[in-house]
Amino acid sequence: MFFKSFFLLVAFSLWVSVTFSQNQMLCERKVALIFKAFNEKNIGTIESMYANDFTFSGKEGALAKRIVSALLTQATTSVSSYQLMSAKLNTNLELIYEVMYDKLGKKTARFVFDANEALKEMELFKIEVKTLDSASTIQLPDANVIKIPFQKVGRLIGVEAVVNGEKRLFIVDNGAPKLILNKHYFKSKESAGQRIQADVPKGVNGSIQNLDIVQLETFDFYGVQLNHQPVLSIDLSHLEKELKTPIYGLIGYEVYKTFDLLFDYPNKTLTLLKPAHSLMYVNETTNSKAMRILPLELNAHLACVKGKIGDIDVHLAIDCGAESNLLSDSLFSIVKPHVSAIKTETLIGADNATRLVKKGKINRLQLGTLTFKKCNTTFSTISHLNAGYKINLDGLIGFDVLSRQKTLLSYTNKQIWFIP
Repeated sequence: MFFKSFFLLVAFSLWVSVTFSQNQMLCERKVALIFKAFNEKNIGTIESMYANDFTFSGKEGALAKRIVSALLTQATTSVSSYQLMSAKLNTNLELIYEVMYDKLGKKTARFVFDANEALKEMELFKIEVKTLDSASTIQLPDANVIKIPFQKVGRLIGVEAVVNGEKRLFIVDNGAPKLILNKHYFKSKESAGQRIQADVPKGVNGSIQNLDIVQLETFDFYGVQLNHQPVLSIDLSHLEKELKTPIYGLIGYEVYKTFDLLFDYPNKTLTLLKPAHSLMYVNETTNSKAMRILPLELNAHLACVKGKIGDIDVHLAIDCGAESNLLSDSLFSIVKPHVSAIKTETLIGADNATRLVKKGKINRLQLGTLTFKKCNTTFSTISHLNAGYKINLDGLIGFDVLSRQKTLLSYTNKQIWFIP
C-alpha cells in the first residue's frame, strides 16, 4: 500500500514537471514573438495573446491594451538581443528576461502567463505612462453668436487665442479631438525619460509621434476657456516650417463641440453659434433659400457624410484642418477613371512623417444633390484612422469643398449646411 501511494506521488510529480516544461516552452515562444512584434510594430501579434484581465504598467483592460499599442507606435528603440534569466511557477508562470535595446541599453523585462498560456502581465522596460483620464473642463461664454476673424495660413484657418496671458496664433482643426499645444513652446515640467501616452491622436500618415501632456495655465478663445488642466502637446515645427509662421497649437473638436460652426472663407470669418440661434442667424445674413442640408453621423469626434464619385459610394469625414480632400489610397485604382491631372508628390503629415502619394482632381464629387467639380484630392493611407477610432472612412473633405460656399457644421443637430 505504501509503495503504491509512493509510486502515484512520484508519477504526479513527474506529470507536473513535464506539463510545466511544456507550458514554459510555449510561453517562451510567445515572448520571442512579442519581441519580434515590438521591432516590427505589429500590435496584432501581441493582441492575440492577451488574457481577459491583462495588465500593463499598472493599468488594466482596454486602457492597458491602448498603452501597449501606443508604446509600439511611439517607441524609437528596438530589441537587439534577449536572454531568459528565471522562470517561476505558482498559479501563473513568470518569465524574467535580460533584454538589450539598441537605444536604451540593458533592461529587465517581465512576462506573466496564466494557466491557459494567455498573457496576463507584461513589462518590457520601465516607462512613465501619461493619460488624459477625463474630458477637458471648458467654460462657455453667454453669447449666442461669436464672430471670429481668421487669416488663411496656407489653406488652413489661423485664429488668435490668448494662452497663458499671451495672444498667439492657432489653427482651427476639427479633425483633432482636443486642444493640442505646440511642444516647441510648451514644455513638460516633468523629468524626461521613457514616456508613453495612451491617448494618441491619428495623423494623416499614422499615429502622431513625440506626443506629451503638459499643464495648461489659461486658454481663452473668444470667451471659450480652459484653465489649470493637463492638455496634449506635439511638435508642430514641421508645420511652422511649411507655413512659414509660428503656430502655437491646434484648436480641436472638444473646444467648440457644443456650437455650430459657420465657415466663411471669402470673408475670412468663423462664427460660433449656439444651435438654437443658427437658423435665425443664417436667415438674417445669407441667402438661406438656396441652402442645402445634409445629414451627418458622428464617429468619435469626426462628423461624417455620405457621397458618390461616379457610381462609387464613399464615406467622408469633414476636416477643416485638411488643406485638400483626402481619399484612401486603396480607392485610387477604383476611382481613377474619375480623376484627372494625376501626379505623385511628397506628403508631410501631422506626425512629421513623409511618404509619396498620388494627387489629382476628382471630376465630380456628389454630396446629396450637390455636385462639386474638379476637387483637389490626395490619395493616402487612412487605415490608422479607421483602426484608431474604430470607424470605416474612405476619406476626408477639406478646404477644397468647404471654401466653395459658406458651410455650417452642426454637431448637435448632426447636419451640414451648404449655403451659396
